[in-house]
Amino acid sequence: MKYINKTIFINYLRCPTLGWMTKRNMILKSRRVNNRFLKFERKIIKKMSQHFFSNAISAWGSKTDIGALYTKELILNPNVKTICEASFVADAYLAKVDVLKKCDNNLLSLFEVKSATKYKFKYINDISFDAMVLAKASVNVQKYLLLYLSNDYRFGMDVSKFFKVLDCTEKVELKTNEFLNLSDEIFEVIKSKNMPEPYLKKNCKNCLVFNTCIGKSVKNHIFDLPRLSTTSIEKLITLGVDTICKIPSDFELTKVQKIVKNCVLTGINYISENLETHIHSIKQPFYYLDFESVSMAAIPLCEYIGPHTQFLTQFSIDKTDIAGNILDHYESILLIPKKTVDVRLRKNLLNI
Repeated sequence: MKYINKTIFINYLRCPTLGWMTKRNMILKSRRVNNRFLKFERKIIKKMSQHFFSNAISAWGSKTDIGALYTKELILNPNVKTICEASFVADAYLAKVDVLKKCDNNLLSLFEVKSATKYKFKYINDISFDAMVLAKASVNVQKYLLLYLSNDYRFGMDVSKFFKVLDCTEKVELKTNEFLNLSDEIFEVIKSKNMPEPYLKKNCKNCLVFNTCIGKSVKNHIFDLPRLSTTSIEKLITLGVDTICKIPSDFELTKVQKIVKNCVLTGINYISENLETHIHSIKQPFYYLDFESVSMAAIPLCEYIGPHTQFLTQFSIDKTDIAGNILDHYESILLIPKKTVDVRLRKNLLNI
Protein backbone atom coordinates (compact mmCIF):
# COMPACT_ATOMS: atom_id res chain seq x y z
CA MET A 1 0.00 0.00 0.00
CA LYS A 2 1.36 3.40 -0.97
CA TYR A 3 1.36 6.32 1.43
CA ILE A 4 -1.68 8.24 2.60
CA ASN A 5 -1.03 11.87 1.70
CA LYS A 6 -2.76 15.08 2.75
CA THR A 7 -5.33 15.05 -0.06
CA ILE A 8 -6.47 11.53 0.79
CA PHE A 9 -6.66 12.28 4.51
CA ILE A 10 -8.56 15.58 4.14
CA ASN A 11 -10.97 14.03 1.63
CA TYR A 12 -11.59 11.20 4.10
CA LEU A 13 -12.57 13.75 6.73
CA ARG A 14 -15.13 15.17 4.30
CA CYS A 15 -16.36 11.70 3.38
CA PRO A 16 -14.78 8.25 3.99
CA THR A 17 -15.96 7.12 0.56
CA LEU A 18 -14.26 10.09 -1.10
CA GLY A 19 -11.00 9.39 0.76
CA TRP A 20 -11.09 5.73 -0.23
CA MET A 21 -11.70 6.64 -3.88
CA THR A 22 -8.97 9.30 -3.85
CA LYS A 23 -6.43 6.73 -2.66
CA ARG A 24 -7.25 4.58 -5.69
CA ASN A 25 -7.15 7.45 -8.21
CA MET A 26 -10.87 7.11 -8.91
CA ILE A 27 -11.44 10.89 -8.87
CA LEU A 28 -11.16 12.46 -12.31
CA LYS A 29 -8.82 15.42 -12.28
CA SER A 30 -10.00 18.59 -13.95
CA ARG A 31 -8.19 19.39 -17.18
CA ARG A 32 -9.52 22.93 -17.44
CA VAL A 33 -6.93 25.51 -18.43
CA ASN A 34 -7.80 27.62 -15.40
CA ASN A 35 -7.05 24.75 -12.99
CA ARG A 36 -3.74 24.04 -14.70
CA PHE A 37 -2.82 27.71 -14.42
CA LEU A 38 -3.70 27.80 -10.69
CA LYS A 39 -1.55 24.73 -10.11
CA PHE A 40 1.35 26.35 -11.94
CA GLU A 41 0.80 29.61 -10.03
CA ARG A 42 0.92 27.80 -6.67
CA LYS A 43 4.28 26.30 -7.61
CA ILE A 44 5.66 29.73 -8.47
CA ILE A 45 4.43 31.20 -5.17
CA LYS A 46 6.01 28.38 -3.18
CA LYS A 47 9.29 29.09 -4.98
CA MET A 48 8.93 32.79 -4.22
CA SER A 49 8.35 32.00 -0.55
CA GLN A 50 11.82 30.49 -0.36
CA HIS A 51 13.25 33.99 -0.92
CA PHE A 52 11.47 34.97 2.28
CA PHE A 53 14.10 32.88 4.07
CA SER A 54 17.87 33.29 3.73
CA ASN A 55 19.99 30.35 2.58
CA ALA A 56 17.04 27.96 2.28
CA ILE A 57 17.94 24.48 1.00
CA SER A 58 15.51 22.27 -0.91
CA ALA A 59 15.05 18.68 0.28
CA TRP A 60 13.16 17.68 -2.83
CA GLY A 61 13.82 14.16 -4.07
CA SER A 62 12.73 12.42 -7.25
CA LYS A 63 11.29 9.64 -5.08
CA THR A 64 9.47 9.95 -1.76
CA ASP A 65 11.87 7.76 0.21
CA ILE A 66 14.90 9.65 -1.15
CA GLY A 67 13.33 12.98 -0.21
CA ALA A 68 12.50 11.75 3.31
CA LEU A 69 16.06 10.51 3.90
CA TYR A 70 17.55 13.74 2.60
CA THR A 71 15.22 15.73 4.86
CA LYS A 72 16.54 13.82 7.90
CA GLU A 73 20.11 14.59 6.87
CA LEU A 74 19.37 18.30 6.54
CA ILE A 75 17.65 18.43 9.94
CA LEU A 76 20.71 16.85 11.57
CA ASN A 77 23.11 19.18 9.73
CA PRO A 78 23.86 22.13 12.10
CA ASN A 79 24.87 24.33 9.16
CA VAL A 80 21.42 24.12 7.57
CA LYS A 81 18.98 26.63 9.05
CA THR A 82 16.01 26.47 6.65
CA ILE A 83 14.66 23.51 4.66
CA CYS A 84 12.15 23.76 1.82
CA GLU A 85 10.11 20.94 0.24
CA ALA A 86 10.79 18.62 3.18
CA SER A 87 9.31 15.08 3.15
CA PHE A 88 8.32 12.94 6.12
CA VAL A 89 7.06 9.36 6.21
CA ALA A 90 5.58 7.66 9.28
CA ASP A 91 3.05 4.82 9.75
CA ALA A 92 2.09 4.80 6.05
CA TYR A 93 1.47 8.56 6.10
CA LEU A 94 3.35 11.02 3.90
CA ALA A 95 3.69 14.75 4.56
CA LYS A 96 5.41 17.30 2.34
CA VAL A 97 6.20 20.47 4.23
CA ASP A 98 6.67 23.79 2.44
CA VAL A 99 9.25 25.29 4.81
CA LEU A 100 10.98 24.21 8.03
CA LYS A 101 13.06 26.75 9.92
CA LYS A 102 15.39 25.79 12.77
CA CYS A 103 15.12 27.73 16.01
CA ASP A 104 17.89 28.43 18.52
CA ASN A 105 16.61 25.70 20.87
CA ASN A 106 16.94 22.99 18.17
CA LEU A 107 13.19 22.94 17.67
CA LEU A 108 11.54 23.71 14.34
CA SER A 109 9.04 26.20 13.00
CA LEU A 110 6.79 24.88 10.24
CA PHE A 111 5.48 27.22 7.52
CA GLU A 112 2.53 26.39 5.28
CA VAL A 113 2.50 28.54 2.11
CA LYS A 114 -0.83 29.54 0.59
CA SER A 115 -1.65 31.62 -2.49
CA ALA A 116 -4.69 33.27 -0.85
CA THR A 117 -4.88 36.73 0.71
CA LYS A 118 -7.11 35.67 3.63
CA TYR A 119 -6.99 33.11 6.40
CA LYS A 120 -9.36 30.17 5.94
CA PHE A 121 -10.25 27.63 8.60
CA LYS A 122 -9.49 24.74 6.24
CA TYR A 123 -5.81 25.76 6.34
CA ILE A 124 -5.69 24.52 9.94
CA ASN A 125 -6.54 21.02 8.69
CA ASP A 126 -3.77 21.26 6.09
CA ILE A 127 -1.14 22.27 8.64
CA SER A 128 -2.46 19.81 11.24
CA PHE A 129 -2.02 16.89 8.86
CA ASP A 130 1.67 17.79 8.48
CA ALA A 131 1.92 18.21 12.25
CA MET A 132 0.40 14.77 12.78
CA VAL A 133 2.90 13.06 10.48
CA LEU A 134 5.83 14.92 12.05
CA ALA A 135 4.60 13.88 15.50
CA LYS A 136 4.48 10.27 14.35
CA ALA A 137 8.04 10.72 13.05
CA SER A 138 9.14 12.09 16.46
CA VAL A 139 10.04 15.48 15.00
CA ASN A 140 9.62 18.30 17.51
CA VAL A 141 8.00 21.44 16.15
CA GLN A 142 7.73 24.61 18.21
CA LYS A 143 5.52 26.77 16.00
CA TYR A 144 3.09 26.30 13.12
CA LEU A 145 2.79 29.34 10.89
CA LEU A 146 0.76 30.28 7.85
CA LEU A 147 2.49 32.23 5.09
CA TYR A 148 -0.10 33.92 2.86
CA LEU A 149 -0.25 36.80 0.39
CA SER A 150 -0.44 40.44 1.43
CA ASN A 151 -3.20 42.61 -0.02
CA ASP A 152 -0.80 45.55 0.23
CA TYR A 153 1.69 44.07 -2.23
CA ARG A 154 1.99 45.80 -5.58
CA PHE A 155 3.93 45.14 -8.77
CA GLY A 156 7.62 45.94 -8.40
CA MET A 157 7.79 45.69 -4.60
CA ASP A 158 10.39 43.51 -2.90
CA VAL A 159 9.33 39.86 -2.61
CA SER A 160 9.65 40.07 1.18
CA LYS A 161 6.54 42.28 1.17
CA PHE A 162 4.57 39.70 -0.81
CA PHE A 163 3.79 37.57 2.26
CA LYS A 164 2.22 37.88 5.69
CA VAL A 165 2.73 35.48 8.58
CA LEU A 166 0.03 34.18 10.94
CA ASP A 167 0.83 32.07 14.00
CA CYS A 168 -1.59 29.11 14.07
CA THR A 169 0.21 27.05 16.73
CA GLU A 170 -2.59 26.86 19.29
CA LYS A 171 -5.28 25.83 16.81
CA VAL A 172 -2.99 23.36 15.05
CA GLU A 173 -1.95 21.61 18.25
CA LEU A 174 -5.59 21.03 19.22
CA LYS A 175 -6.48 19.69 15.77
CA THR A 176 -3.32 17.56 15.61
CA ASN A 177 -4.36 15.61 18.72
CA GLU A 178 -7.71 14.95 17.07
CA PHE A 179 -6.02 13.72 13.90
CA LEU A 180 -3.67 11.44 15.82
CA ASN A 181 -6.65 9.79 17.50
CA LEU A 182 -8.31 9.23 14.11
CA SER A 183 -5.22 8.17 12.15
CA ASP A 184 -5.32 4.43 12.93
CA GLU A 185 -9.01 4.15 12.09
CA ILE A 186 -8.54 6.09 8.85
CA PHE A 187 -5.60 3.88 7.89
CA GLU A 188 -7.67 0.71 8.34
CA VAL A 189 -10.57 2.03 6.26
CA ILE A 190 -8.34 3.36 3.48
CA LYS A 191 -6.37 0.12 3.11
CA SER A 192 -9.51 -2.05 3.09
CA LYS A 193 -10.58 -3.55 -0.23
CA ASN A 194 -14.19 -2.68 0.57
CA MET A 195 -15.31 0.85 -0.23
CA PRO A 196 -17.12 2.57 2.66
CA GLU A 197 -20.85 2.85 2.01
CA PRO A 198 -21.67 6.45 1.05
CA TYR A 199 -24.41 8.32 2.87
CA LEU A 200 -25.95 11.76 2.38
CA LYS A 201 -24.26 14.58 4.27
CA LYS A 202 -23.84 18.34 3.87
CA ASN A 203 -20.41 17.86 2.24
CA CYS A 204 -22.06 16.00 -0.62
CA LYS A 205 -23.35 19.28 -2.05
CA ASN A 206 -20.09 20.30 -3.72
CA CYS A 207 -18.50 16.86 -3.99
CA LEU A 208 -16.73 16.05 -7.26
CA VAL A 209 -18.28 12.57 -7.44
CA PHE A 210 -21.78 13.38 -6.16
CA ASN A 211 -23.48 12.84 -9.53
CA THR A 212 -21.86 9.41 -9.90
CA CYS A 213 -22.31 8.50 -6.24
CA ILE A 214 -25.49 8.83 -4.16
CA GLY A 215 -26.70 11.68 -6.36
CA LYS A 216 -26.79 9.47 -9.45
CA SER A 217 -30.21 9.40 -11.16
CA VAL A 218 -31.76 11.50 -8.37
CA LYS A 219 -34.02 14.20 -9.84
CA ASN A 220 -34.78 17.45 -8.04
CA HIS A 221 -32.34 16.89 -5.21
CA ILE A 222 -32.56 19.19 -2.19
CA PHE A 223 -29.20 20.61 -3.29
CA ASP A 224 -31.01 22.08 -6.31
CA LEU A 225 -32.84 24.54 -4.06
CA PRO A 226 -31.20 27.99 -4.36
CA ARG A 227 -29.26 29.25 -1.34
CA LEU A 228 -30.17 26.32 0.89
CA SER A 229 -28.27 26.90 4.14
CA THR A 230 -26.07 24.32 5.83
CA THR A 231 -28.47 24.29 8.80
CA SER A 232 -31.43 23.52 6.53
CA ILE A 233 -29.47 20.80 4.72
CA GLU A 234 -28.62 19.11 8.02
CA LYS A 235 -32.24 19.33 9.21
CA LEU A 236 -33.57 17.80 5.98
CA ILE A 237 -31.00 14.99 6.08
CA THR A 238 -32.01 14.24 9.68
CA LEU A 239 -35.63 13.99 8.47
CA GLY A 240 -34.53 11.54 5.76
CA VAL A 241 -35.32 14.01 2.97
CA ASP A 242 -33.15 13.90 -0.15
CA THR A 243 -35.42 15.37 -2.85
CA ILE A 244 -37.48 18.54 -3.11
CA CYS A 245 -40.69 16.52 -3.45
CA LYS A 246 -40.17 15.01 0.02
CA ILE A 247 -39.75 18.32 1.85
CA PRO A 248 -42.53 18.59 4.48
CA SER A 249 -45.10 21.32 3.85
CA ASP A 250 -44.32 22.96 7.20
CA PHE A 251 -40.56 23.04 6.65
CA GLU A 252 -39.24 26.62 6.70
CA LEU A 253 -38.09 27.82 3.28
CA THR A 254 -37.40 31.23 1.79
CA LYS A 255 -39.86 32.81 -0.66
CA VAL A 256 -37.73 31.84 -3.67
CA GLN A 257 -37.21 28.29 -2.36
CA LYS A 258 -40.98 27.90 -1.96
CA ILE A 259 -41.47 29.00 -5.58
CA VAL A 260 -38.95 26.40 -6.78
CA LYS A 261 -40.55 23.69 -4.66
CA ASN A 262 -44.00 24.52 -6.04
CA CYS A 263 -42.68 24.36 -9.62
CA VAL A 264 -41.26 20.90 -8.96
CA LEU A 265 -44.47 19.63 -7.34
CA THR A 266 -46.83 21.04 -9.99
CA GLY A 267 -44.61 20.85 -13.06
CA ILE A 268 -45.69 24.42 -13.94
CA ASN A 269 -43.25 27.22 -14.67
CA TYR A 270 -43.45 30.26 -12.40
CA ILE A 271 -44.42 33.62 -13.88
CA SER A 272 -44.66 36.55 -11.49
CA GLU A 273 -48.12 38.10 -11.34
CA ASN A 274 -46.44 41.51 -11.38
CA LEU A 275 -44.34 40.83 -14.48
CA GLU A 276 -46.65 42.71 -16.90
CA THR A 277 -46.83 45.71 -14.56
CA HIS A 278 -43.04 45.83 -14.25
CA ILE A 279 -42.56 45.59 -18.03
CA HIS A 280 -44.97 48.46 -18.71
CA SER A 281 -43.28 50.58 -16.04
CA ILE A 282 -40.08 50.66 -18.12
CA LYS A 283 -40.18 53.80 -20.25
CA GLN A 284 -38.34 54.69 -23.43
CA PRO A 285 -35.56 55.14 -24.22
CA PHE A 286 -34.03 51.84 -23.05
CA TYR A 287 -30.47 51.52 -21.80
CA TYR A 288 -28.33 48.36 -21.93
CA LEU A 289 -25.19 48.12 -19.83
CA ASP A 290 -22.51 45.57 -20.60
CA PHE A 291 -19.18 45.34 -18.80
CA GLU A 292 -16.22 43.03 -18.48
CA SER A 293 -14.02 42.49 -15.45
CA VAL A 294 -10.93 40.40 -14.83
CA SER A 295 -9.63 38.77 -11.68
CA MET A 296 -5.92 39.51 -11.41
CA ALA A 297 -3.64 36.54 -10.81
CA ALA A 298 -2.09 35.99 -7.40
CA ILE A 299 1.08 37.62 -8.68
CA PRO A 300 0.26 41.20 -9.81
CA LEU A 301 1.33 41.93 -13.37
CA CYS A 302 0.72 45.69 -13.37
CA GLU A 303 0.62 48.72 -11.10
CA TYR A 304 -2.28 49.71 -8.84
CA ILE A 305 -3.58 46.15 -8.56
CA GLY A 306 -2.95 43.75 -5.66
CA PRO A 307 -3.11 39.92 -5.60
CA HIS A 308 -6.45 38.43 -6.71
CA THR A 309 -8.01 41.86 -7.31
CA GLN A 310 -11.14 42.04 -9.47
CA PHE A 311 -11.07 45.09 -11.71
CA LEU A 312 -13.15 46.58 -14.51
CA THR A 313 -11.56 46.56 -17.97
CA GLN A 314 -14.32 47.83 -20.24
CA PHE A 315 -17.97 48.80 -20.38
CA SER A 316 -20.52 49.90 -22.95
CA ILE A 317 -23.95 51.52 -22.66
CA ASP A 318 -26.41 51.40 -25.55
CA LYS A 319 -29.44 53.72 -25.74
CA THR A 320 -32.24 52.28 -27.90
CA ASP A 321 -35.86 52.85 -28.87
CA ILE A 322 -38.65 50.26 -28.61
CA ALA A 323 -37.69 48.76 -31.98
CA GLY A 324 -34.11 48.16 -30.80
CA ASN A 325 -32.55 50.90 -32.90
CA ILE A 326 -29.40 52.27 -31.25
CA LEU A 327 -29.84 55.97 -30.56
CA ASP A 328 -26.59 56.52 -28.73
CA HIS A 329 -23.56 54.54 -27.59
CA TYR A 330 -21.02 55.00 -24.78
CA GLU A 331 -17.99 52.86 -24.23
CA SER A 332 -14.62 52.72 -22.51
CA ILE A 333 -11.82 50.21 -22.87
CA LEU A 334 -8.71 50.16 -20.73
CA LEU A 335 -6.00 47.57 -21.25
CA ILE A 336 -3.98 48.74 -18.24
CA PRO A 337 -6.24 48.76 -15.16
CA LYS A 338 -6.64 52.11 -13.44
CA LYS A 339 -9.33 53.68 -11.32
CA THR A 340 -10.27 55.96 -14.22
CA VAL A 341 -12.41 53.30 -15.93
CA ASP A 342 -14.59 53.01 -12.79
CA VAL A 343 -14.94 56.81 -12.72
CA ARG A 344 -15.97 56.92 -16.38
CA LEU A 345 -18.67 54.30 -15.79
CA ARG A 346 -20.12 56.19 -12.83
CA LYS A 347 -20.16 59.47 -14.78
CA ASN A 348 -21.99 57.88 -17.71
CA LEU A 349 -24.57 56.24 -15.45
CA LEU A 350 -25.21 59.56 -13.68
CA ASN A 351 -25.76 61.30 -17.00
CA ILE A 352 -28.54 58.89 -18.00
